[in-house]
Amino acid sequence: MPFDIEVAHDAITKGLPHEAKRLHLSKVNLDYYRGDYDRWRYRIDDDPDSRCNRSSLFMKKVIDCLTSYKYRNNPDRTIPENQEATDWLQKQYANNSMYAKFQAADRLTLIGAGGAVAFQVAGVDDGVKIHVWSEDSFAIFRNPDDPLAVSAVITMDTEDDNDRWTLYTADHIRKYLRETDSIEKFVLVEEEGNPYKVLPFAFAHFESPVLDFWTGSPGNVLREVQDYIIFRMTSLADAMAYPRQKLRNYRVSMVGLCWHALTRLQVYPRKYGLLSILSPLIGLSRWETPSGRTISFTTWCRRPRYQGPVSVT
Repeated sequence: MPFDIEVAHDAITKGLPHEAKRLHLSKVNLDYYRGDYDRWRYRIDDDPDSRCNRSSLFMKKVIDCLTSYKYRNNPDRTIPENQEATDWLQKQYANNSMYAKFQAADRLTLIGAGGAVAFQVAGVDDGVKIHVWSEDSFAIFRNPDDPLAVSAVITMDTEDDNDRWTLYTADHIRKYLRETDSIEKFVLVEEEGNPYKVLPFAFAHFESPVLDFWTGSPGNVLREVQDYIIFRMTSLADAMAYPRQKLRNYRVSMVGLCWHALTRLQVYPRKYGLLSILSPLIGLSRWETPSGRTISFTTWCRRPRYQGPVSVT
């Protein structure tokens, strides 16, 4: 059944809402791998500004270790009984730094659900240009008659600081730009025929697609592990920072010392509401840190709960 390009057109002009969740998760995974936490912060409900954020590159260490040997050198492939074609192929590998791009595609299969490798004929003398797209920068439309076949590909990049989406089918290439007064809709600005008459893409997967095009990968699990590592490091930094501060306005009393001993034994005011209500009445109520920040005793005793990444954009 031929692909209806108008179906893709309607989805693109609406911002690909059906792909929003996958693109978002793939972006999070890639940010965690790169150690780019600017868009993701950690917090507790009552005091989001009090955390001492720490970072970890656990995910990157694991993935780089698993992919560090396979493509250490340029691929050495030959075409039997055709030395001229072999020389041309080796030249394209060298011009495109294919060992690095193959390794990047291999890592993308561990970070997310995979990657796309795009091919473009640059000219008779220049040969072929090859570009690798991460999972958060492309989308596909599958053949309704075959869940493993791809009928169209959308690449996502920028042009003059404006988001650009390019649609590829076997017959057409369309370019869309984001409307200036909207953050969701795109408009068609250019269309031309596809000179290759096929999709100029190959796809990398963590495992061979059998049931579905998107096969999944260890990336989500590695991200969650790294997420929890960062949270525990942040909690440790809090525990070292606040209890060790020089306390001011500290009224020493026997009741206050008993209360202090109870809280050090993990008796939390969050769990025992009555004790939380009585805490301002029994000696140790609040203090100031050397930075001038006032902290209540009940907030200090409260054990932070794991919240996961919180987007700040």
